[in-house]
Amino acid sequence: MPVQKSSFSEEPIKSPNAQRRVALRYCPIGSETFTHLNAVVEGFFGTVSVRNISTTGISLIVDYDLEPDLVVNLQLRNLGKMFSCRVPLRIVYMVEKPSGEWILGGAFGRKLLDKEIKALLT
Repeated sequence: MPVQKSSFSEEPIKSPNAQRRVALRYCPIGSETFTHLNAVVEGFFGTVSVRNISTTGISLIVDYDLEPDLVVNLQLRNLGKMFSCRVPLRIVYMVEKPSGEWILGGAFGRKLLDKEIKALLT
């Protein structure tokens, strides 16, 4: 169930792995990251920004490197709505940006409920 198109949109899928996607991926309109969605990788300190999210996974910009297949706990929050949820996250890939930051791709250990994704994104 898509949520308000005014605050985010579906990201066009351009990757050769597109056939493997099973859930809509939501990304912000007009910027590289969501501003109202806060993410914390438990046990790691540093900046975390959400690039895109679906019910099955997430892409983050972080300022530290993590090993693929590492499982961490991720705290997702919409501070304006005072909503948060915690979900296990398996690191799928890490790509270093020229700025020294990293793009992290991860798969959730459980599927986010439609009401959770809506509360996080609106």
